[in-house]
Amino acid sequence: MTLDQFVERWLGKKADYDGHYGGQCVDLFRYYVDEVLGFDQPFPVQGAKDFWYHFDTDNALNGKFTRIENTPDAIPQKGDVVIWDAWSTNEFGHVAIFLEGNVDRFTSLDQNYPTLNVVTKTSHTYLRPKVLGWLRPKGEAMEDTEIDFDDGEGKRHTVSWYVREWYGEKSANKELTEEMVKLREQANSADRRRAELEGTVSERDKQVTALTNDRNKFENELIIAVRERDTAEELNIKLEQKLKEVNDVNVSSIWDRFPREAKVAIYLLASAVISQGIIMLTGIETDNAILLMLANIGLVFLKELKPRIDSVRNK
Repeated sequence: MTLDQFVERWLGKKADYDGHYGGQCVDLFRYYVDEVLGFDQPFPVQGAKDFWYHFDTDNALNGKFTRIENTPDAIPQKGDVVIWDAWSTNEFGHVAIFLEGNVDRFTSLDQNYPTLNVVTKTSHTYLRPKVLGWLRPKGEAMEDTEIDFDDGEGKRHTVSWYVREWYGEKSANKELTEEMVKLREQANSADRRRAELEGTVSERDKQVTALTNDRNKFENELIIAVRERDTAEELNIKLEQKLKEVNDVNVSSIWDRFPREAKVAIYLLASAVISQGIIMLTGIETDNAILLMLANIGLVFLKELKPRIDSVRNK
């Protein structure tokens, strides 16, 4: 494809080579490299000015173009790639295809300047904004002829069409590969995160199991303690009952249960023991001791007869 055919093809249209950010000046330049020059594409750039500043490190540029600096008396040739430096309202610079001009002004094929996303013929000066220089293609541009090739549909296409298809497919494959790499990284990250979570869940499960075992142990110990407490309470109740029974039985009640004859015998025995003790301690004579014993016996009879006397009086 000739430059004139290229101008006719794109003038007034949007040229979006990479499908990103709409129609940029760099997109028009890349179509020019494919369709008119037939060169390999330069490396991706952040802005158009980078084609100038990265010229020495990009073989697709320094191997196929000659870099010419802008001087007061220099004039580009038709087909040269003019490159602008960044300016106050544009940090990326600009690139366009030179069509005609002189040392003061020139006309070029531009996109995104001054009209956004549209290819136009635009008049420029060399200083405002500043033109860094231009890249002149080496050799003759590739002749855009039709060739016979099986495209799967039996159609004939130009060489530039095949170049565009190949580069587009290559770009698409590159984007797909990059996307696959990102997805693979995301999948690996997700797998790592899942493993971390599984480890955390496993640890939590162990803790829950340990807590459950402790709870069961404590519940069993509590059941045993409750049983022991109930047993102790039952024993305590029985002991209290026994103690109450013992407390209810006093000496007086026991004494009252003895027959009268037994009580008399006990009194007599006690009197004899007491009298004998008094004799031993005081040295009282035997006759007097007998009298003392008889006196105690009398007291015993009086004590035993008193309840009966009281009973008769009450009648």
